[in-house]
Amino acid sequence: MSKNIYKLSKKDLENILSYVKKRSENDQNFQNSIISAYKFNAKWSNLFFYLLVRIFAFFLFPKSKQIKYFFWGTKFKELILTLPPKEVCVLGGPKQLLFCLKNHRAFLPEMKFWHPLLKDLIHQQSLIDRQKFARRIYKLSDKLVHLSARDAFLIVDNDSLPVQRAVMHAAHLTNRLQTICIQDGIFQRKSPGHILHGWFADSFFVINKNQKELLIEKGMAANKIKIMGFHSSPYLPKRPLSVPCNRKICFFGQPWDKYDKIKSKRYLQIVKYIAKTLNESGYQLDFKPHPWEKGSIYLKQIKKVVNISMQEALECYDVFLSMTSTALFEASASGRISVQIFDPIFECDKFSDVSFIVSIDCRKDDFYLKLLNIIDGSKPKQMMLTPPVTQRFLKVVQSDNFRCSAPGASVAS
Repeated sequence: MSKNIYKLSKKDLENILSYVKKRSENDQNFQNSIISAYKFNAKWSNLFFYLLVRIFAFFLFPKSKQIKYFFWGTKFKELILTLPPKEVCVLGGPKQLLFCLKNHRAFLPEMKFWHPLLKDLIHQQSLIDRQKFARRIYKLSDKLVHLSARDAFLIVDNDSLPVQRAVMHAAHLTNRLQTICIQDGIFQRKSPGHILHGWFADSFFVINKNQKELLIEKGMAANKIKIMGFHSSPYLPKRPLSVPCNRKICFFGQPWDKYDKIKSKRYLQIVKYIAKTLNESGYQLDFKPHPWEKGSIYLKQIKKVVNISMQEALECYDVFLSMTSTALFEASASGRISVQIFDPIFECDKFSDVSFIVSIDCRKDDFYLKLLNIIDGSKPKQMMLTPPVTQRFLKVVQSDNFRCSAPGASVAS
C-alpha cells in the first residue's frame, strides 16, 4: 500500500462530503435522505456480508492489467454488458456481486466506505478516523493500479455523493485512470450550479447540447463536457401505439418528499387531480413510482401503483405524464406520447423548448382540455434513429481530443 498517507490533504477528504453538507444548508431533507440510504448500505457491509461477498468475489476477481472500464455500481447495465467483457469490472457490494455472477463480469468488492461516511454525516470524524479513511482510499487505489490496463476509466453515475467521490479519489491517485461521470437526469436552468453534478469528475458525459450550454453558463469548463446522449439505447416497443380512446396512461413518480415538503404536497395534489379528472373521462391513471419513493406512505393514497421496469412500462402504456422526470425523454425516444405537467413551483424548464415532449401548464384554465386533446389526438411520431449507447460512448472516449487533460485535474468541491 502507498506509504505517504498525507498525499490526500485534509481538503481532499472534506471535499468528499462537501456537496451533501453544502446542499443541506438549505435543505435538511436532502442530508436525511442520504443518511437513510447509507444506513441501508452500511447494514449490508457488516462483517458477515463482507466476508460472504469476499468468498464469492474470489471467483470473479479480475485479471491484472486487463481492465479498461471500471464501473461503480450497475446503473449503466447496457454499457457494462455490451463493452468487451474482459475489459469490464464492477465495483460494489452484494447487489453488484449478484449482477456479476449472473452476467459473468469481473467484480471487485468495495464496501468499506459506507460506515465511516455514515458516521461523518451524523457526527464529525476525529483525525484518527480520517487517517483510517485515507488508508482505505489508498488501498483501493493500489488495487486499481494493479488491475487497470493502459488508458483505463472509472465510470460513475453521480460524482457529487460521498462514496462515489471516495472511489474517484482512489482513481485520481493512480495517475492513470480517468474518471467519467455520465449524466442520468435532466438539469434545470433555474437550479443553482452547486447542486448540479459533473464538477468532480475529469469528464462529464451529458445528454445533449442544451445541457452542455446550461453547464457552461453555470461555470463548468467546456472542454470537460462531452455530448454522448442518454446512458441507454432507446427501447423499441413491440406493441404499436393504441388508437385514441383506448390509450393507457402512466404517471412517472418523483421523490419530491425527500427534498422539499412544499413541492411534495403540490406534487400529490396534481397527481390526485389528474387521476380524478381522467377517471371522470373514462381513463385510468396508473402510477409508476421512482425507486426512492419505495415505502412512501402517500403511495397508499394512489389507486393503482405499478412496480414494473421501464421496458415493461413502455410496452404497456401509450401516454406518459410527469413533472420533471428524465423518464419522459426515454418514453418520447421510444415513440410514446410524453407530457410534462408544468408548474413553476418545481423550478423547472419547459421540456417542449428542447424536445418533442409537450409541456402543459397545470395552472391554466384549459389545462385539462389540452391534456385530453393530446391523449386522444396525438399521432405516432417518426422514431429517431439513435446509435446504441456503447457506440456513442466509445466514439467519445476514442476521440483525439478526449484525453487532453491529466486524470484528476478537474477535481472540484
